Amino acid sequence: IKPAKTEYSLKTNNLNASVNSQGTLFSKNGSHEPGLIFPKDSATSLIDAANIVFFKKDSAGHFNAFPKTPEALTMTPGPIGTITNSELGYISKVSLTNILDHRSNYNLANYVVPENILAWPVHIQALQSLGAPFEDFNNNQIYDPQNGDYPLILGDEAIYWINHPEDSSYKFEFHGILYALNGPMNSLMNDVVFLRYKVINKTQQSQDSMKLGFFVNSAIGNPFDDYSASDSLNNIMYSFNGDNFDNTTGNIKGYGASSPALGIKFLSDTMDSFVNNPSNTANNDYWVNGLKGLDYRGKAILFPGSMDSTKYMFAGDPITNTGWTEQNSGYNPGNRSLLGSIPYFCMAPGDEKVIDLAIGIHSNQNNTGVAANNFFMLYTLNQMVAVYDSINYSSYDWGQNNLCQLSTSIKKTKHSQKFKLYPNPAQNEIFIQAEKPIQQIELFDIRGTLVLRKQIANKKRVQVSLKGNLSDGIYFVRVYTDGNIRNQKVVIQR
Repeated sequence: IKPAKTEYSLKTNNLNASVNSQGTLFSKNGSHEPGLIFPKDSATSLIDAANIVFFKKDSAGHFNAFPKTPEALTMTPGPIGTITNSELGYISKVSLTNILDHRSNYNLANYVVPENILAWPVHIQALQSLGAPFEDFNNNQIYDPQNGDYPLILGDEAIYWINHPEDSSYKFEFHGILYALNGPMNSLMNDVVFLRYKVINKTQQSQDSMKLGFFVNSAIGNPFDDYSASDSLNNIMYSFNGDNFDNTTGNIKGYGASSPALGIKFLSDTMDSFVNNPSNTANNDYWVNGLKGLDYRGKAILFPGSMDSTKYMFAGDPITNTGWTEQNSGYNPGNRSLLGSIPYFCMAPGDEKVIDLAIGIHSNQNNTGVAANNFFMLYTLNQMVAVYDSINYSSYDWGQNNLCQLSTSIKKTKHSQKFKLYPNPAQNEIFIQAEKPIQQIELFDIRGTLVLRKQIANKKRVQVSLKGNLSDGIYFVRVYTDGNIRNQKVVIQR
């Protein structure tokens, strides 16, 4: 029997991103050989491993996390009910080019249907599993590509896979699609891959107070000199080099003076918490507490100085090193792992939960340093919201949030402070009004250059002059209020 193929890589834009249907993303063969490579044909990489992590509550009220070792291969390919060690990998990679070629040639006498189109993991009737979407060309409700049926994908190239936990006590089925776009009209797309996970409750009971997160073992070139941070207002967790030169260490190639910044943006849900540096431990409480936004002892994370509780570690601004950052907390750069979670949810039997993420980078080849890369990485990911909103997920079965009502009272933490900026577009001045006293305002141009900084004497309403050498164009305002940071675009148009 031919061994099942369980791993593919996307290479349609500037990134080389691998998936293994046995459980890990961005890690080749689950061996910690990096699987998110930039540039795509280089020897430099960004991530050692990544994975979905979640917990459910048992009948005794205890939270149980899975997987407890997210960097390991802990999933069985295929829907629940699949025989372990099946010759099927339940994963395939298809591009728009493959599909168009198949549609044009399937009825030719000597045409052979490509293996990736044959292997598209479609509906499996015997297991009552809805698989990867496809176009039923002849309307016979059977996937028969030899008669013109073809896969339906998102983006210009996509990998679709199905798996479920090896541990049979977790009866949840996972469908994933990793896809990328090659954007000649929008070069920012070329530094981003999109990930959609669909989780299906295959148990016979409602699952109350579930939580789901995304774990990333960041390894930007040399993995031992990185920092991490979070932008709770824009639902982004990110990692970057701890200095302006990423050294090679041993056989691990560094990026030198053009080290990228790496970010993960939560698109479908708010990022409810962020913690950094969870180690690869099998301790259940360790992962449960991390997903709740607590430290790994189960204690509240305290914001330095005010000692207020927060669910977001290092939510300051590492670009200007203000607020709570790793740098001004005295931490040395090192190996960093990131864990961000979404809010609690409930699943009745058969319910689906969908989570969408964008994983993006920025690397300035002009060697302008870490600050510029961080700024433009955040800018790139925020621009992907419009791309995400333009994708029609409602067509075919890409998954939907079909959830029951939470019965458990969950304490919610307010994690952002709103502010108003007007007028926008502006001519010679803007006014900023916040809920809490404003401490500082900064203005950046489109290249990420700081062009204005104003210290504020704790006022809730501030007038900012735009007179001087500021030309017309797009700028970004950054407002600091008592440990919170908010960014907003403003246009100067005279």
